[in-house]
Amino acid sequence: MCAEGGKGASIVYIDVRDNRGAGSWDGNQLEDYADGMRVLFVVEKPEITVPNQFAEESQKPSKESSKSSQTK
Repeated sequence: MCAEGGKGASIVYIDVRDNRGAGSWDGNQLEDYADGMRVLFVVEKPEITVPNQFAEESQKPSKESSKSSQTK
């Protein structure tokens, strides 16, 4: 339905049920538009109220990088 990626794109894993619900909502909002019509989704970055466990994990050094830095 939509082109993905591009400058400024980011990926955050979400629960499959939330993803399905969001896709359903999008489809319902766009059902009156003709096929091929171009639309732009503008999404504001929400204030983080719950820690992002994935961001925290990605900032931790991996075991492999820790081993390689210790052997140098």
